[in-house]
Amino acid sequence: MPFSDFASNPEIIHRLREMLARNRFPHAVILSGAHGSGKYTLALMLARAMNCLEPPFPGGGGGSDGLPDFCGHCSNCTRIAQALDLDSRFAEAVVARENLRDTDKILAQAAGTLDFSQPVAIMLMAILHYIKDLGHRSLEAIESGNLTDLGRLMDEHWTHKKQRSKQMSNPDIDRWYGLAMENGALGGKLIGAGGGGFLLFYTEQKGRLRQALRGEGLVEVNLGFDYEGTKIL
Repeated sequence: MPFSDFASNPEIIHRLREMLARNRFPHAVILSGAHGSGKYTLALMLARAMNCLEPPFPGGGGGSDGLPDFCGHCSNCTRIAQALDLDSRFAEAVVARENLRDTDKILAQAAGTLDFSQPVAIMLMAILHYIKDLGHRSLEAIESGNLTDLGRLMDEHWTHKKQRSKQMSNPDIDRWYGLAMENGALGGKLIGAGGGGFLLFYTEQKGRLRQALRGEGLVEVNLGFDYEGTKIL
């Protein structure tokens, strides 16, 4: 359904769509309200409006009111709409959780860092402490301006993350990541959640990396930094 069919909170929806139209949409938005008020549905509608490949533009403006809308039938809209099947998404989450429990133990045993005579909570704490240490080292690299070290820390984190669970990656992502590392990337990671996402790399050889990844059909997405933080609408 288009935004015009969303029955509640017209002022909030209008403001959100205006931000989309001005390319000023925040990096994070918290939708709050009672159960059944449409938070999840609205989030999916916004996601489709952001990613629609065939947006309706009557008169060159957007939807029927001139603001961004979505077609509902392109590949991106169809893929995002699949998240409406909550039962299937919940089942996938349960399976992923169980896989994480198993692979955490495998990783710890391979690394020889954990004592399996200890409770599982203690073993998991060791993994969390390792990730926290990576965070501290990354902050130190950023504050000192040592982006080369930051890139290598990104690779260390991604390698560790993949070892934790087979659900973290797939053959395509592994191939693209390996290609990037062979063509000037110092490190990278997969960002985003749900049925899609982005590969983020740090490199000091931008031209070489761009050429290699474009050869795989990947599209470069420009990004910016948000200096304002979250807002209450």
